[in-house]
Amino acid sequence: MLKELPDLSKARNLEVLLLGGCSMLSSVHPSIFSLPKLEKLDLWNCRSLTRLASDCHLCSLCYLNLDYCKNLTEFSLISENMKELGLRFTKVKALPSTFGCQSKLKSLHLKGSAIERLPASINNLTQLLHLEVSRCRKLQTIAELPMFLETLDVYFCTSLRTLQELPPFLKTLNVKDCKSLQTLAELPLSLKTLNVKECKSLQTLPKLPPLLETLYVRKCTSLQTLPELPCFVKTLYAIYCSSLKTVLFPSTAIEQLKENRTRVLFLNCLKLDEHSLEAIGLTAQINVMKFANQHLSTPNHDHVENYNDYDYGDNHHSYQAVYLYPGSSVPEWMEYKTTKDYINIDLSSAPYSPLLSFIFCFVLDKYRDTALIERFYVNITVNDGEGERKKDSVRMHIGYLDSTIESNHVCVMYDQRCSHFLNSRAKNQTRLRIEVSMGVRIFYYETYKPLQRVLKGFGVSLISS
Repeated sequence: MLKELPDLSKARNLEVLLLGGCSMLSSVHPSIFSLPKLEKLDLWNCRSLTRLASDCHLCSLCYLNLDYCKNLTEFSLISENMKELGLRFTKVKALPSTFGCQSKLKSLHLKGSAIERLPASINNLTQLLHLEVSRCRKLQTIAELPMFLETLDVYFCTSLRTLQELPPFLKTLNVKDCKSLQTLAELPLSLKTLNVKECKSLQTLPKLPPLLETLYVRKCTSLQTLPELPCFVKTLYAIYCSSLKTVLFPSTAIEQLKENRTRVLFLNCLKLDEHSLEAIGLTAQINVMKFANQHLSTPNHDHVENYNDYDYGDNHHSYQAVYLYPGSSVPEWMEYKTTKDYINIDLSSAPYSPLLSFIFCFVLDKYRDTALIERFYVNITVNDGEGERKKDSVRMHIGYLDSTIESNHVCVMYDQRCSHFLNSRAKNQTRLRIEVSMGVRIFYYETYKPLQRVLKGFGVSLISS
Protein backbone atom coordinates (compact mmCIF):
# COMPACT_ATOMS: atom_id res chain seq x y z
CA MET A 1 0.00 0.00 0.00
CA LEU A 2 1.52 3.29 -1.16
CA LYS A 3 2.27 5.66 1.73
CA GLU A 4 4.75 8.09 0.17
CA LEU A 5 6.23 8.98 -3.21
CA PRO A 6 9.92 8.89 -4.11
CA ASP A 7 11.85 11.80 -5.58
CA LEU A 8 10.62 12.06 -9.18
CA SER A 9 12.77 15.01 -10.22
CA LYS A 10 14.62 12.89 -12.80
CA ALA A 11 11.38 11.83 -14.54
CA ARG A 12 11.58 14.87 -16.80
CA ASN A 13 9.28 13.42 -19.48
CA LEU A 14 6.47 12.30 -17.12
CA GLU A 15 3.14 13.61 -18.44
CA VAL A 16 0.48 11.67 -16.48
CA LEU A 17 0.54 10.57 -12.83
CA LEU A 18 -2.42 8.55 -11.58
CA LEU A 19 -2.58 8.00 -7.81
CA GLY A 20 -6.34 7.70 -7.33
CA GLY A 21 -7.47 5.53 -4.43
CA CYS A 22 -4.10 5.57 -2.58
CA SER A 23 -5.86 5.98 0.76
CA MET A 24 -2.64 5.85 2.84
CA LEU A 25 -0.78 8.50 0.84
CA SER A 26 -0.34 11.41 3.26
CA SER A 27 1.88 13.75 1.24
CA VAL A 28 3.13 14.43 -2.27
CA HIS A 29 6.84 14.76 -2.87
CA PRO A 30 7.69 18.38 -3.87
CA SER A 31 9.68 17.11 -6.86
CA ILE A 32 6.36 16.59 -8.65
CA PHE A 33 5.86 20.34 -8.87
CA SER A 34 9.07 20.80 -10.82
CA LEU A 35 8.26 18.31 -13.58
CA PRO A 36 8.18 20.34 -16.82
CA LYS A 37 5.86 18.08 -18.84
CA LEU A 38 3.37 16.89 -16.19
CA GLU A 39 -0.11 17.58 -17.59
CA LYS A 40 -2.40 15.35 -15.53
CA LEU A 41 -2.28 14.60 -11.80
CA ASP A 42 -5.04 12.43 -10.36
CA LEU A 43 -5.19 12.13 -6.56
CA TRP A 44 -8.82 11.11 -6.35
CA ASN A 45 -9.83 9.55 -3.02
CA CYS A 46 -6.42 9.95 -1.37
CA ARG A 47 -8.09 10.21 2.02
CA SER A 48 -4.94 10.67 4.10
CA LEU A 49 -3.78 13.68 2.10
CA THR A 50 -4.16 16.86 4.20
CA ARG A 51 -2.15 19.42 2.27
CA LEU A 52 -1.25 20.21 -1.32
CA ALA A 53 0.73 23.41 -1.66
CA SER A 54 3.57 24.86 -3.64
CA ASP A 55 5.06 28.30 -4.13
CA CYS A 56 5.93 27.38 -7.71
CA HIS A 57 3.63 28.15 -10.63
CA LEU A 58 3.47 24.89 -12.51
CA CYS A 59 4.00 25.36 -16.21
CA SER A 60 2.27 22.32 -17.79
CA LEU A 61 -0.35 20.93 -15.38
CA CYS A 62 -3.79 21.27 -16.95
CA TYR A 63 -5.84 18.62 -15.11
CA LEU A 64 -5.84 18.15 -11.32
CA ASN A 65 -8.29 15.85 -9.54
CA LEU A 66 -8.52 16.02 -5.73
CA ASP A 67 -12.11 14.83 -5.47
CA TYR A 68 -12.92 12.89 -2.28
CA CYS A 69 -9.65 13.77 -0.57
CA LYS A 70 -11.82 14.07 2.50
CA ASN A 71 -9.11 15.30 4.89
CA LEU A 72 -7.55 17.87 2.56
CA THR A 73 -7.71 21.23 4.36
CA GLU A 74 -4.97 23.28 2.69
CA PHE A 75 -4.77 23.88 -1.04
CA SER A 76 -2.58 26.45 -2.79
CA LEU A 77 -1.41 25.27 -6.14
CA ILE A 78 -1.41 27.35 -9.29
CA SER A 79 -0.78 26.37 -12.89
CA GLU A 80 -0.94 28.83 -15.73
CA ASN A 81 -2.22 26.04 -18.04
CA MET A 82 -4.87 24.58 -15.67
CA LYS A 83 -8.09 23.74 -17.52
CA GLU A 84 -9.98 21.53 -15.03
CA LEU A 85 -9.75 21.40 -11.24
CA GLY A 86 -11.70 19.03 -8.97
CA LEU A 87 -11.98 19.68 -5.22
CA ARG A 88 -15.26 17.87 -4.60
CA PHE A 89 -15.90 16.71 -1.02
CA THR A 90 -12.73 18.13 0.51
CA LYS A 91 -12.31 20.25 3.65
CA VAL A 92 -10.80 23.16 1.75
CA LYS A 93 -12.37 26.40 3.04
CA ALA A 94 -10.71 28.93 0.74
CA LEU A 95 -8.87 29.15 -2.55
CA PRO A 96 -5.58 31.11 -2.89
CA SER A 97 -5.93 34.82 -3.60
CA THR A 98 -3.93 34.37 -6.81
CA PHE A 99 -6.39 31.78 -8.07
CA GLY A 100 -7.62 34.10 -10.81
CA CYS A 101 -4.30 34.07 -12.68
CA GLN A 102 -5.20 30.64 -14.10
CA SER A 103 -6.66 32.24 -17.19
CA LYS A 104 -7.14 28.96 -19.09
CA LEU A 105 -9.36 27.28 -16.45
CA LYS A 106 -12.62 26.06 -17.97
CA SER A 107 -14.17 23.85 -15.26
CA LEU A 108 -14.04 24.26 -11.47
CA HIS A 109 -15.69 21.61 -9.28
CA LEU A 110 -16.17 22.42 -5.58
CA LYS A 111 -19.21 20.25 -4.86
CA GLY A 112 -19.53 19.21 -1.22
CA SER A 113 -16.40 21.08 -0.14
CA ALA A 114 -16.07 23.27 2.98
CA ILE A 115 -15.59 26.39 0.84
CA GLU A 116 -16.95 29.49 2.60
CA ARG A 117 -16.23 32.09 -0.03
CA LEU A 118 -14.85 32.43 -3.53
CA PRO A 119 -11.86 34.74 -4.07
CA ALA A 120 -12.52 38.05 -5.79
CA SER A 121 -9.96 37.10 -8.42
CA ILE A 122 -12.30 34.41 -9.75
CA ASN A 123 -13.76 37.16 -11.92
CA ASN A 124 -10.49 37.12 -13.90
CA LEU A 125 -11.12 33.57 -15.13
CA THR A 126 -12.25 34.67 -18.57
CA GLN A 127 -12.39 31.13 -19.99
CA LEU A 128 -14.31 29.54 -17.09
CA LEU A 129 -17.45 27.91 -18.50
CA HIS A 130 -18.59 25.58 -15.73
CA LEU A 131 -18.64 26.39 -12.01
CA GLU A 132 -19.93 23.74 -9.60
CA VAL A 133 -20.36 24.78 -5.97
CA SER A 134 -23.31 22.52 -5.12
CA ARG A 135 -23.64 21.13 -1.58
CA CYS A 136 -21.33 23.84 -0.21
CA ARG A 137 -23.49 24.40 2.85
CA LYS A 138 -21.33 27.17 4.34
CA LEU A 139 -21.42 29.32 1.22
CA GLN A 140 -23.67 32.33 1.88
CA THR A 141 -23.04 34.51 -1.15
CA ILE A 142 -21.29 34.44 -4.50
CA ALA A 143 -19.43 37.54 -5.60
CA GLU A 144 -19.13 38.76 -9.17
CA LEU A 145 -18.81 35.86 -11.59
CA PRO A 146 -16.74 35.48 -14.78
CA MET A 147 -18.45 37.07 -17.77
CA PHE A 148 -18.41 34.04 -20.07
CA LEU A 149 -19.62 31.45 -17.54
CA GLU A 150 -22.23 29.15 -19.16
CA THR A 151 -23.16 26.76 -16.32
CA LEU A 152 -23.61 27.67 -12.65
CA ASP A 153 -24.47 24.74 -10.40
CA VAL A 154 -25.20 25.79 -6.80
CA TYR A 155 -27.83 23.26 -5.74
CA PHE A 156 -28.18 22.38 -2.05
CA CYS A 157 -26.26 25.43 -0.86
CA THR A 158 -28.59 25.75 2.10
CA SER A 159 -27.01 28.97 3.48
CA LEU A 160 -27.13 30.84 0.17
CA ARG A 161 -29.59 33.71 0.46
CA THR A 162 -29.02 35.71 -2.69
CA LEU A 163 -27.34 35.59 -6.06
CA GLN A 164 -25.93 38.86 -7.26
CA GLU A 165 -25.58 39.85 -10.90
CA LEU A 166 -25.52 36.80 -13.15
CA PRO A 167 -23.12 36.49 -16.11
CA PRO A 168 -24.65 37.70 -19.40
CA PHE A 169 -23.87 34.46 -21.31
CA LEU A 170 -25.15 32.00 -18.70
CA LYS A 171 -27.12 29.11 -20.24
CA THR A 172 -27.83 26.85 -17.23
CA LEU A 173 -28.61 27.90 -13.67
CA ASN A 174 -29.25 25.21 -11.04
CA VAL A 175 -30.22 26.47 -7.59
CA LYS A 176 -32.17 23.37 -6.58
CA ASP A 177 -32.61 22.89 -2.80
CA CYS A 178 -31.26 26.34 -1.92
CA LYS A 179 -33.82 26.56 0.86
CA SER A 180 -32.71 30.02 2.09
CA LEU A 181 -32.72 31.63 -1.35
CA GLN A 182 -35.36 34.37 -1.39
CA THR A 183 -34.62 36.27 -4.59
CA LEU A 184 -32.89 35.80 -7.91
CA ALA A 185 -31.05 38.48 -9.81
CA GLU A 186 -32.28 39.46 -13.25
CA LEU A 187 -31.97 36.40 -15.44
CA PRO A 188 -29.65 36.73 -18.46
CA LEU A 189 -31.25 36.65 -21.90
CA SER A 190 -29.09 33.66 -22.88
CA LEU A 191 -30.49 31.36 -20.15
CA LYS A 192 -32.00 28.11 -21.47
CA THR A 193 -32.38 25.95 -18.33
CA LEU A 194 -33.51 27.15 -14.90
CA ASN A 195 -33.85 24.73 -11.97
CA VAL A 196 -35.33 26.18 -8.77
CA LYS A 197 -36.67 22.90 -7.36
CA GLU A 198 -37.38 22.95 -3.62
CA CYS A 199 -36.38 26.60 -3.17
CA LYS A 200 -38.98 26.88 -0.45
CA SER A 201 -38.26 30.54 0.41
CA LEU A 202 -38.46 31.76 -3.17
CA GLN A 203 -41.63 33.82 -3.51
CA THR A 204 -41.29 35.29 -6.99
CA LEU A 205 -39.45 34.68 -10.22
CA PRO A 206 -38.12 37.57 -12.30
CA LYS A 207 -39.12 37.92 -15.91
CA LEU A 208 -38.19 34.74 -17.71
CA PRO A 209 -35.64 35.12 -20.54
CA PRO A 210 -36.93 34.63 -24.11
CA LEU A 211 -34.62 31.68 -24.95
CA LEU A 212 -35.57 29.63 -21.88
CA GLU A 213 -36.36 26.01 -22.84
CA THR A 214 -36.52 24.17 -19.50
CA LEU A 215 -37.98 25.29 -16.16
CA TYR A 216 -38.07 23.18 -12.99
CA VAL A 217 -40.02 24.59 -10.02
CA ARG A 218 -40.72 21.44 -7.98
CA LYS A 219 -41.74 22.07 -4.35
CA CYS A 220 -41.35 25.85 -4.49
CA THR A 221 -43.96 26.07 -1.75
CA SER A 222 -43.88 29.89 -1.42
CA LEU A 223 -44.23 30.60 -5.15
CA GLN A 224 -47.64 32.06 -6.03
CA THR A 225 -47.23 33.20 -9.64
CA LEU A 226 -45.34 32.02 -12.69
CA PRO A 227 -44.51 34.91 -15.02
CA GLU A 228 -45.41 34.65 -18.69
CA LEU A 229 -43.71 31.63 -20.20
CA PRO A 230 -41.51 32.35 -23.23
CA CYS A 231 -42.60 30.55 -26.39
CA PHE A 232 -39.38 28.48 -26.48
CA VAL A 233 -40.12 26.70 -23.19
CA LYS A 234 -40.44 22.99 -24.00
CA THR A 235 -40.37 21.49 -20.52
CA LEU A 236 -42.05 22.82 -17.37
CA TYR A 237 -42.09 20.78 -14.16
CA ALA A 238 -44.24 22.51 -11.54
CA ILE A 239 -44.76 19.78 -8.94
CA TYR A 240 -46.00 20.29 -5.38
CA CYS A 241 -46.07 24.08 -5.73
CA SER A 242 -48.71 24.25 -3.01
CA SER A 243 -49.14 28.07 -3.11
CA LEU A 244 -49.15 28.48 -6.89
CA LYS A 245 -52.30 30.28 -8.03
CA THR A 246 -51.55 31.94 -11.35
CA VAL A 247 -49.77 30.81 -14.52
CA LEU A 248 -49.42 33.21 -17.45
CA PHE A 249 -49.34 31.96 -21.02
CA PRO A 250 -49.11 34.00 -24.25
CA SER A 251 -52.38 35.86 -24.67
CA THR A 252 -53.02 35.57 -28.42
CA ALA A 253 -53.66 32.53 -30.61
CA ILE A 254 -50.78 33.50 -32.92
CA GLU A 255 -48.36 33.52 -29.98
CA GLN A 256 -49.73 30.20 -28.74
CA LEU A 257 -49.21 28.61 -32.14
CA LYS A 258 -45.52 29.54 -31.90
CA GLU A 259 -45.17 27.38 -28.78
CA ASN A 260 -43.56 23.98 -28.78
CA ARG A 261 -44.26 22.80 -25.25
CA THR A 262 -43.94 19.02 -25.12
CA ARG A 263 -43.81 18.30 -21.38
CA VAL A 264 -45.80 20.40 -18.87
CA LEU A 265 -46.59 18.97 -15.44
CA PHE A 266 -48.62 20.77 -12.75
CA LEU A 267 -48.80 17.82 -10.35
CA ASN A 268 -50.41 18.61 -6.97
CA CYS A 269 -50.65 22.35 -7.71
CA LEU A 270 -54.13 22.39 -6.21
CA LYS A 271 -54.55 26.19 -5.72
CA LEU A 272 -54.39 27.07 -9.41
CA ASP A 273 -57.23 29.47 -10.24
CA GLU A 274 -59.88 28.71 -12.86
CA HIS A 275 -58.41 31.04 -15.47
CA SER A 276 -54.99 29.36 -15.19
CA LEU A 277 -56.50 25.88 -15.46
CA GLU A 278 -58.41 26.93 -18.59
CA ALA A 279 -55.20 28.36 -20.08
CA ILE A 280 -53.30 25.15 -19.30
CA GLY A 281 -56.07 23.08 -20.91
CA LEU A 282 -56.01 25.23 -24.05
CA THR A 283 -52.23 25.15 -24.42
CA ALA A 284 -52.36 21.36 -23.90
CA GLN A 285 -54.82 21.01 -26.77
CA ILE A 286 -52.78 23.24 -29.10
CA ASN A 287 -49.37 21.76 -28.36
CA VAL A 288 -50.31 18.08 -28.18
CA MET A 289 -52.26 18.32 -31.46
CA LYS A 290 -49.36 20.19 -33.07
CA PHE A 291 -46.87 17.57 -31.89
CA ALA A 292 -49.08 14.76 -33.20
CA ASN A 293 -49.43 16.50 -36.57
CA GLN A 294 -45.67 16.90 -36.86
CA HIS A 295 -45.21 13.16 -36.52
CA LEU A 296 -47.80 12.22 -39.12
CA SER A 297 -45.17 12.86 -41.79
CA THR A 298 -42.58 10.51 -40.25
CA PRO A 299 -42.12 7.03 -41.77
CA ASN A 300 -44.60 4.47 -40.55
CA HIS A 301 -43.23 1.74 -38.29
CA ASP A 302 -45.26 -1.44 -38.25
CA HIS A 303 -43.57 -2.88 -35.18
CA VAL A 304 -43.02 -1.47 -31.71
CA GLU A 305 -39.57 -3.11 -31.73
CA ASN A 306 -38.32 -0.35 -34.03
CA TYR A 307 -38.25 2.00 -31.01
CA ASN A 308 -35.26 0.25 -29.46
CA ASP A 309 -34.27 3.21 -27.29
CA TYR A 310 -37.76 4.00 -25.96
CA ASP A 311 -37.30 2.25 -22.60
CA TYR A 312 -33.72 3.41 -22.09
CA GLY A 313 -33.38 6.22 -19.56
CA ASP A 314 -35.78 9.02 -20.42
CA ASN A 315 -35.62 8.56 -24.18
CA HIS A 316 -39.39 8.07 -24.32
CA HIS A 317 -39.62 11.85 -23.78
CA SER A 318 -38.42 12.42 -27.33
CA TYR A 319 -41.45 10.53 -28.66
CA GLN A 320 -44.04 12.27 -26.50
CA ALA A 321 -46.02 15.36 -25.66
CA VAL A 322 -47.46 15.19 -22.12
CA TYR A 323 -49.58 17.64 -20.08
CA LEU A 324 -50.71 16.95 -16.51
CA TYR A 325 -52.84 19.31 -14.43
CA PRO A 326 -55.58 19.23 -11.74
CA GLY A 327 -58.98 18.29 -13.13
CA SER A 328 -61.67 15.63 -12.99
CA SER A 329 -63.05 15.25 -16.52
CA VAL A 330 -61.97 14.57 -20.08
CA PRO A 331 -61.78 17.84 -22.09
CA GLU A 332 -64.72 18.54 -24.40
CA TRP A 333 -62.56 18.55 -27.52
CA MET A 334 -61.71 14.87 -27.16
CA GLU A 335 -63.65 12.85 -29.75
CA TYR A 336 -64.28 9.68 -27.71
CA LYS A 337 -64.87 9.68 -23.96
CA THR A 338 -65.65 7.01 -21.36
CA THR A 339 -65.67 6.47 -17.60
CA LYS A 340 -64.83 2.80 -18.16
CA ASP A 341 -61.45 1.18 -18.85
CA TYR A 342 -62.24 0.45 -22.50
CA ILE A 343 -63.66 2.25 -25.51
CA ASN A 344 -64.78 1.29 -29.02
CA ILE A 345 -63.44 3.42 -31.87
CA ASP A 346 -65.46 3.61 -35.09
CA LEU A 347 -62.79 3.87 -37.78
CA SER A 348 -65.31 3.91 -40.61
CA SER A 349 -66.37 7.44 -39.67
CA ALA A 350 -62.81 8.80 -39.66
CA PRO A 351 -61.60 10.57 -42.84
CA TYR A 352 -59.54 8.23 -44.99
CA SER A 353 -55.85 8.60 -44.31
CA PRO A 354 -52.89 6.21 -44.55
CA LEU A 355 -51.79 7.54 -41.13
CA LEU A 356 -53.69 8.46 -37.98
CA SER A 357 -52.45 10.04 -34.78
CA PHE A 358 -54.05 8.86 -31.53
CA ILE A 359 -54.21 11.45 -28.74
CA PHE A 360 -55.15 10.15 -25.29
CA CYS A 361 -56.52 11.74 -22.15
CA PHE A 362 -56.55 9.94 -18.79
CA VAL A 363 -58.37 11.09 -15.67
CA LEU A 364 -56.42 9.98 -12.58
CA ASP A 365 -57.81 9.48 -9.10
CA LYS A 366 -56.00 10.11 -5.82
CA TYR A 367 -53.03 7.83 -5.24
CA ARG A 368 -50.54 7.21 -2.47
CA ASP A 369 -47.67 4.74 -2.22
CA THR A 370 -44.95 4.24 0.39
CA ALA A 371 -42.48 3.13 -2.28
CA LEU A 372 -40.39 5.53 -4.36
CA ILE A 373 -41.92 5.61 -7.83
CA GLU A 374 -39.61 5.70 -10.83
CA ARG A 375 -42.31 6.18 -13.46
CA PHE A 376 -46.00 5.75 -14.20
CA TYR A 377 -47.04 3.78 -17.25
CA VAL A 378 -50.21 3.14 -19.25
CA ASN A 379 -50.80 -0.23 -20.91
CA ILE A 380 -52.84 0.01 -24.13
CA THR A 381 -54.47 -3.25 -25.28
CA VAL A 382 -56.37 -3.47 -28.57
CA ASN A 383 -58.40 -5.98 -30.48
CA ASP A 384 -59.99 -5.66 -33.89
CA GLY A 385 -63.54 -5.61 -32.56
CA GLU A 386 -64.46 -8.21 -35.16
CA GLY A 387 -64.05 -11.90 -35.92
CA GLU A 388 -61.55 -13.62 -33.64
CA ARG A 389 -60.86 -10.42 -31.68
CA LYS A 390 -57.07 -10.81 -31.63
CA LYS A 391 -55.45 -8.87 -28.77
CA ASP A 392 -52.15 -7.04 -28.70
CA SER A 393 -50.70 -4.38 -26.39
CA VAL A 394 -48.11 -1.65 -25.99
CA ARG A 395 -46.87 0.23 -22.93
CA MET A 396 -46.28 3.98 -22.87
CA HIS A 397 -44.59 5.85 -20.04
CA ILE A 398 -45.97 9.03 -18.53
CA GLY A 399 -42.67 9.50 -16.70
CA TYR A 400 -41.80 10.21 -13.09
CA LEU A 401 -44.68 11.85 -11.25
CA ASP A 402 -44.60 11.21 -7.50
CA SER A 403 -45.55 8.64 -4.91
CA THR A 404 -48.64 10.71 -4.09
CA ILE A 405 -51.37 12.24 -6.23
CA GLU A 406 -53.41 14.39 -3.86
CA SER A 407 -56.45 15.01 -6.04
CA ASN A 408 -57.95 14.21 -9.44
CA HIS A 409 -55.68 15.08 -12.37
CA VAL A 410 -56.02 15.17 -16.14
CA CYS A 411 -53.23 13.80 -18.33
CA VAL A 412 -53.33 14.66 -22.06
CA MET A 413 -50.67 12.98 -24.13
CA TYR A 414 -49.50 11.80 -27.52
CA ASP A 415 -46.98 8.98 -27.74
CA GLN A 416 -45.43 8.35 -31.15
CA ARG A 417 -44.62 4.68 -30.52
CA CYS A 418 -48.15 3.97 -29.27
CA SER A 419 -49.70 5.83 -32.21
CA HIS A 420 -47.68 3.85 -34.75
CA PHE A 421 -48.63 0.66 -32.93
CA LEU A 422 -52.33 1.52 -33.16
CA ASN A 423 -51.95 2.48 -36.83
CA SER A 424 -50.51 -0.91 -37.66
CA ARG A 425 -53.41 -2.67 -35.88
CA ALA A 426 -56.08 -0.42 -37.42
CA LYS A 427 -55.30 -1.23 -41.05
CA ASN A 428 -58.38 -2.44 -42.94
CA GLN A 429 -60.46 -2.39 -39.73
CA THR A 430 -63.76 -0.62 -39.21
CA ARG A 431 -63.73 -0.89 -35.40
CA LEU A 432 -61.02 -0.92 -32.76
CA ARG A 433 -61.53 -1.72 -29.11
CA ILE A 434 -58.97 -0.01 -26.83
CA GLU A 435 -58.52 -1.16 -23.23
CA VAL A 436 -56.46 0.80 -20.69
CA SER A 437 -54.71 -0.26 -17.48
CA MET A 438 -52.17 1.61 -15.36
CA GLY A 439 -49.14 0.75 -13.29
CA VAL A 440 -45.89 2.02 -11.78
CA ARG A 441 -42.26 1.02 -11.79
CA ILE A 442 -40.51 1.12 -8.41
CA PHE A 443 -37.03 2.61 -8.05
CA TYR A 444 -34.18 0.07 -7.75
CA TYR A 445 -36.36 -2.76 -9.06
CA GLU A 446 -36.97 -4.05 -12.58
CA THR A 447 -40.58 -5.07 -11.91
CA TYR A 448 -43.78 -3.20 -12.76
CA LYS A 449 -46.66 -2.99 -10.33
CA PRO A 450 -50.23 -2.74 -11.68
CA LEU A 451 -52.52 -0.09 -10.18
CA GLN A 452 -56.18 -0.60 -9.40
CA ARG A 453 -58.85 2.11 -9.22
CA VAL A 454 -56.54 4.96 -10.27
CA LEU A 455 -58.03 5.40 -13.75
CA LYS A 456 -61.40 7.21 -13.56
CA GLY A 457 -61.89 7.40 -17.30
CA PHE A 458 -60.17 8.30 -20.53
CA GLY A 459 -60.65 9.83 -23.93
CA VAL A 460 -59.24 9.39 -27.44
CA SER A 461 -59.01 11.78 -30.40
CA LEU A 462 -57.92 10.83 -33.91
CA ILE A 463 -55.99 13.19 -36.19
CA SER A 464 -55.52 12.36 -39.84
CA SER A 465 -52.93 13.62 -42.29
